[in-house]
Amino acid sequence: MSEREKAERLRERLLGLDPQESEFHQQYGAGLQSTFDRQLSGPSRLRYGAVGAAGLLGCLVSGSLALTEPGTVPMAVRGLLALFAFFGLSWTMLATWVLLRGRDHLLVQRTVAARMAFGFTLITVIALALVIFVLERGAVGTPMLATGLALLILAAVVLADVRIERSELAIREQILRLEGRLMEMVEAARRPDGERPGPA
Repeated sequence: MSEREKAERLRERLLGLDPQESEFHQQYGAGLQSTFDRQLSGPSRLRYGAVGAAGLLGCLVSGSLALTEPGTVPMAVRGLLALFAFFGLSWTMLATWVLLRGRDHLLVQRTVAARMAFGFTLITVIALALVIFVLERGAVGTPMLATGLALLILAAVVLADVRIERSELAIREQILRLEGRLMEMVEAARRPDGERPGPA
């Protein structure tokens, strides 16, 4: 039998075992859950409360300006203010969801927040560039656009960091699954021929 055939047979045996029965798998899974999915602490509640309050304040200020500014204000500027109001409301909704859920799932909530930050910043940069182009206010808008691009780069770095964390977790789960199957093989090899574990 060639080495490739041996490796293939080993792979089939590993895939045929149920890792859910492994005590090691259960213990590791419980530890992993306690690390990434836990009750909200006091500082976390304050942090999400501050995010929600800031988002609501931004929504109210931007929305009121979009509705009450004089008619001389260009529609493009009003649209930009309405867009900022929507962004603020979205952050408030995210913070409210986390606070009502009462749990702090690091990967899920960090992923949602990172995607929101990147998406909102990208939309802002595009919208700001369009407003500058339409109103022909390059001298005033160029510094704002440069700031937006810097924030977009920062948001992209944060999003990439979250993706790396998710990939690392997926690799750890695959390693755990393989370790669980190997342990099942060792236990099966130690049993006398024909002996099978009875029901719990």
